Amino acid sequence: MTAQAYEKLIYKGETYPLASEPLSGYLQQISPEPQFLIRNTSCWRGYIGTWEIADERLFLISLNGQSKASEPIGIEYLFQDQEKVFANWFTGELRIPQGEMLYYVHGGYQSIFEKDLLIKIENGLVAGERIRDNSEEYQERLLEDENDIFAPDKPDIVEIRNSINVDPSDAMSYYKRGDERFIQKLYDRAIDDFSKAIEIDPNEALFYFARGMVKNQINDYVGAIADFTKAIEVDPQNTWAYNRRGLMKILLNDNSGAIADFSSSIEIDPLNIDAYTRRGYTKGLINDFIGAIADYKKAIEINPEYAEAYSNIAFMKSNIEDYSGAIVDFNKAIEIEPQTLFYFFYRGLAKIEISDYLGAIDDFSKTIELEPQNAAAYHLRGLAKTNLGQKENGCLDFHKARELGYSEADEMINNNCDKLIF
Repeated sequence: MTAQAYEKLIYKGETYPLASEPLSGYLQQISPEPQFLIRNTSCWRGYIGTWEIADERLFLISLNGQSKASEPIGIEYLFQDQEKVFANWFTGELRIPQGEMLYYVHGGYQSIFEKDLLIKIENGLVAGERIRDNSEEYQERLLEDENDIFAPDKPDIVEIRNSINVDPSDAMSYYKRGDERFIQKLYDRAIDDFSKAIEIDPNEALFYFARGMVKNQINDYVGAIADFTKAIEVDPQNTWAYNRRGLMKILLNDNSGAIADFSSSIEIDPLNIDAYTRRGYTKGLINDFIGAIADYKKAIEINPEYAEAYSNIAFMKSNIEDYSGAIVDFNKAIEIEPQTLFYFFYRGLAKIEISDYLGAIDDFSKTIELEPQNAAAYHLRGLAKTNLGQKENGCLDFHKARELGYSEADEMINNNCDKLIF
């Protein structure tokens, strides 16, 4: 699973990334559940919510999503005549990552930060908060990771520091120390070293690019764009700088500018798979699904084993209701990566759309095999079984989904299973 885009939380006057999804429980309670348009794998839920804690209560204050018909889904779509909604349905912990990211995980919200602020919520009311120190978990991960960031082949920081002391006019020594400090998450010091390298040699694109990468890491996207732009001025053939500047523009909602940068990168290097992938992603953001498919197909021409590109094409086809075509592409993604459960899950959804309930049952069964606690897969398998007339077996799945906390299963149990004994 791809790392997921965070929700946003306003708390005590500050805006934080929120590694929790308080809206999901509410969505499971309403019928029919809104079908959000999934534009890419970094936001499987299909929306971004903005939350606020005020007067010890949790509120939803903004919602940004689209339906599969490309209609906007905001607060007013779910809550008529309300601009700010008290989240009285939510009970659980809100997780706010704090400090530097210590360990990146390409899945969900699993990356490890220095600390987590955990806010306990009961029926929408703040019931307490605590800080969790993640240093021990981080050290455990490092021990498990054969490629940890402190591997022996990294530059010797002492040796580099000594070389600067010997020759303070050596721009590359400052760059190397800055690179080491960046690896060690010493971002302010890294910026200082890269700036010193630029001062000594202002005609080296690498130094601007490196400083832009640090600014990207500390969320200074405007500053990062300025550095990537300078790198391009110094080296107009620098595809890395175009690609990174395009990503920064996406984060600042300049999608047309991002597409222009990725296109420039492709013009320089027609085999730049990252540029095609990122341009496809950006086209999906502006609902140019056909254009996105073309870019993902180009990425596959360059790397025929690119499973995620096939899955992204499948999502784009689902967005234009070409479910049969989506299934073909999910098939290819699964052929390449047969242990990625989300490919099975979303292929199952596509099969339901074309009434291939037997096929859907197989896919949700595989999802459950890979993740036995996947409540949604049980629920959807129950729906497929019910549509095939397998009422008793379907009800078994609905009950399992409810047991795992999937409250939407209640309606199906009440409507279909009330006279059956389990």
